[in-house]
Amino acid sequence: MRPRTSPLLLSSLVLGACAHAPAQTTLDQNPVKETPAMATPTDPDTAGKDTSPITPKLTAEQALTRLLELIRSSRFRSDFTPERLSQVMGVDVKTFSSGYYGYGEQISEDWWYGFEMREDPKSGVPFSFSFNEPPGKSPDVTDICQPDFEEFSAELEAMGFSKTGNYDSLPPAPPPSFLPDGTPIRVERPSHGRLMSYTFRRIKNGQSEMTVVVHPGRADARTGRTCVWMIQVF
Repeated sequence: MRPRTSPLLLSSLVLGACAHAPAQTTLDQNPVKETPAMATPTDPDTAGKDTSPITPKLTAEQALTRLLELIRSSRFRSDFTPERLSQVMGVDVKTFSSGYYGYGEQISEDWWYGFEMREDPKSGVPFSFSFNEPPGKSPDVTDICQPDFEEFSAELEAMGFSKTGNYDSLPPAPPPSFLPDGTPIRVERPSHGRLMSYTFRRIKNGQSEMTVVVHPGRADARTGRTCVWMIQVF
C-alpha cells in the first residue's frame, strides 16, 4: 500500500499553484501535456474550464534534479532548512507552522508535485517529496519520468549510498501438479515479491548520516521505464 500524502502537503500544492500558476487549473497526476488552445464559449468540451497556460516554477525533471543536488550537498537531513530548501530548489518555501514547511505546485494539466519538511521526527516522515494526480485517475507518466526510478537510484549510489531493496511478500505457493504419469511438475518461484521501494543509507566513519527511501511509480508506456513516485528522507 502506498503511503498517503498528508492533507497539509496537498494544501501546499494549492498554495503553490495559486502563487505561481493562473487561477483554477485542473488537478491531475500526468506528464506535462501541451496546453489546449483557448476554446470558444460554445465548445461543450471546455465549457466552464480554465484553459489558461500552466506556468510552474519547476518542471518535474528540474524538481527531481534539484532534489538530488539537495541530498548531495547535505550531510544530514537536518540541513534541510527553509533557507536551504528555497536556495537549492529555487522556489519560495512556505512555513505552515513552527518546524513544518514545504512547497507544491501544479506542473501540467495532469500532474502536481510537492515536498514537506517536519523538523520534529515524531510528527511524521521528516522530509517527503511526491508526485500527485487526482483520485481515481491514472494519467500518462511520460513527462514526470526523467530521471526515471533507476536513474534516480543510480545517482544516489554514486553519492556513496548503499542500496537495499524492500519487497512485498510472495503470494502463497500453488498446489502441486503432476504429469499423467505421476511425475511432479516443477514450478520456479521468484525469490521475492514485487519491489516496493529502495532504501539508501549513507554511513561515514561508522555514523549514519542520511537515509533515503525511493518509491517507484507506474511505468512509462513509451519506454517501459519505471518512474519515481515518492522520495522520503530520514
